[in-house]
Amino acid sequence: STPGTMALTAVETTSRGAISHEIYYDNVHELVAWTRTGPLYEANVHETRRTVTFYNETIPGQPNTTKPEYVIETDASGKSTCTLFGGDPMYAWEFGEARQQTLTAQWTDDGRDFEEWTTIDGVHRSIAVLTKDGSCSPFIDSHPSSTIVYTSVDSGIPSDAFDLPSTCKKPVVGHGIH
Repeated sequence: STPGTMALTAVETTSRGAISHEIYYDNVHELVAWTRTGPLYEANVHETRRTVTFYNETIPGQPNTTKPEYVIETDASGKSTCTLFGGDPMYAWEFGEARQQTLTAQWTDDGRDFEEWTTIDGVHRSIAVLTKDGSCSPFIDSHPSSTIVYTSVDSGIPSDAFDLPSTCKKPVVGHGIH
C-alpha cells in the first residue's frame, strides 16, 4: 500500500504532448486534489484542469456514496469555471491483487527496490518503488494511450492543497450536480 499522505508531481506523455500533474493524496482525511496542465484535450492548446474531491463529505440530498468533486477548468485564455460532480467513494492508491494486477517483475536499481504490476489483460502496467517502511510509491503508470512518470513523491501536503477558488460554491440541499 501507499503512504497515508502523498504529494506527487508527474509528467504524462500523450499523443497530444506532455501533461504536467500535481497530486495531493490524503488517505487519512479522505481528500484528493489533482491538477493537470498541458494539452488536455487537443494538441497545442494549453489548459488546466484541477479536481478537488472531499471523500469525507456528502452532497446534501444525494446518496451517502455521492462525494463532492469539484472540477475547476481553466482554458487557454485564462477563463475559469467550477463544476460540481458527484464523485465515487474514496479509493486506495495501491498496486497488486487489489487492483486485479499480477506481479510481473521485481528488481533493484541504484539501491531502490522496484515491482512491476500488470493487469490480467496486459493493458495497464504500474511500477512501484518499495520503501523501507513496507509501503510503496508510484513510479510509472502505463496505459495504451499514455505513460505517467512520477518525478517526485513526498509525504508532506501544503495546508492550502484542498482550498477551493471563490468560483466554487459548496452544495446545499437541492443543488444540482453533474
